Amino acid sequence: MAILVTGATGFLGRRIAQELAAGGETIRLLVRPSSDRRGLERFETRVGDLTQPESLRAALEGCRAVAHSAAMVKAYSRDRALFDRINVEGTRCLMELALEAGVERFLYTSSFFALGPTGPEPADESLRHREGTYFTDYERTKHLAHKVALELIDRGLPLVMLLPGFVYGPGNMTEGNLVVRLIRDLARGRLPGIPGAGDKLWGYVYTDSVARGHRLALEQGQPGESYILVDQNATLNQMVAWLNEATGARLPRRHLPLGMFRAIAACEELRVRLFGGTPELVRGGVESFTVHWAYSSAKAQRELGFEPVPLREGLEKTYRWLQQQRLV
Repeated sequence: MAILVTGATGFLGRRIAQELAAGGETIRLLVRPSSDRRGLERFETRVGDLTQPESLRAALEGCRAVAHSAAMVKAYSRDRALFDRINVEGTRCLMELALEAGVERFLYTSSFFALGPTGPEPADESLRHREGTYFTDYERTKHLAHKVALELIDRGLPLVMLLPGFVYGPGNMTEGNLVVRLIRDLARGRLPGIPGAGDKLWGYVYTDSVARGHRLALEQGQPGESYILVDQNATLNQMVAWLNEATGARLPRRHLPLGMFRAIAACEELRVRLFGGTPELVRGGVESFTVHWAYSSAKAQRELGFEPVPLREGLEKTYRWLQQQRLV
C-alpha cells in the first residue's frame, strides 16, 4: 500500500517524498492541476486540493499512511483568508478523512512557528505558543493547525508531528526557502548588511535532515508524539561568519537598523495593496528578527535516532549549490 505525500512539488515536500521512496516505500503524490511536476515523474500522482474534500478522499484510497507537508508558506497574501483555508481547514479536512480511512500513520509537517518565539535557551516540544501574538499569518495559522492536530490525536488519529526549524538547503527558491534567499541576497549585494543586531538565536535544519527525520518518524515515531527537527542553533552573525570562512563568500557583515527595514516593508505592503504583486519584505518578517527562535532536537535524537548536520557543513553545501545554479 502507498503513502500519500502532500506538498511534494514544494521546497521541502519534494525531499520528503524522495527520502521515503529511497526507504522502499510506494509513494503517491497529491498535486494540484497547476503544479510543476518536473523531477517527480516516477511517482504516481492524484490531482486534488486541500480545499476539495472529495479529491482528498479519492487520493487516500489504498494508502496506509500520509505525509502531509503541503501548506501556504508565504509571508503575505492580499487574501489573508487563504492561509486559514489551506493551512488550517485544509489540514483539518485531510486529517479527518485520514481518520475515517483508517490510516496506520499520519506524519504532519508542522513548524517551529507553531510553538512560537523562545528565549536564548533552546525550547523543547512542551513549549506552547502565546495566544494572539503573531508576526505573520503563516505563524498564526501554523499555530492553529497545531491545535487541530492535537485535537485529532485525541480523536484517535495515529498522528506523529514533526516541527522543523528554519529549513535551508538546495531546492526551489520559493518563499519557504527563506534562509537560502537571504544568503543569495547578501551574496548579490541586494541586501547590503545584516538586519538589526543579528544576535538572536535561530534553530536551523538542513533539508536532508528534515527528510531523514520524516523517514525515521514513519518507522519509529510514536503516535501522539511531537518531534522538533533542528540541527543547530546559531545567530545570524555566526551564520554569516561561518559561511564566509567555509566558502570565501565575503558576505557583508555590517549591521543595518531594523527601522530602515520596517519602513521598506511598510512601503512594499502598500505597493502590493495598490498594484498587486508580491512584497519583497513584510513588517512581520522584520519583527521576527527581534526574538529568539531556538529549539532542541534532543527528543528526536533520543527516540528516533535523528542525527543533526553541522550548520557550517550544510551552509557550505548550500553555497556551492547556489554557485552551480549561477544564483550567486
